[in-house]
Amino acid sequence: MCSPGRLIAAGLLTALAELVIAAALLAAAGPQQVSLTLVIAAVLTAALSLAIRPLLAPRDQPRGPGRRNGGLPPGPPEPPWWPEFEHEFRRYARRRPRTPAEPI
Repeated sequence: MCSPGRLIAAGLLTALAELVIAAALLAAAGPQQVSLTLVIAAVLTAALSLAIRPLLAPRDQPRGPGRRNGGLPPGPPEPPWWPEFEHEFRRYARRRPRTPAEPI
């Protein structure tokens, strides 16, 4: 999916374009041709929306560590004491009595 910011920007761009198109058509055709102006504005807005659609398509992101868009670079190897610490912590967490959370 695309980001919410891109969706908002595309929607605002389409709405702005529709206003400009409608104003230009009303100025050219006159107020007597309001229905024709609205039909032409709707068709041009649909065409503009289809033109903007590729901007909203999801992007292919490279997989694996070190990717450019938010991926973390490979970190240092885990310390030698880590497996033992993790094992001991899990044993501690299992032995500890669990108390239910208080209602808010």
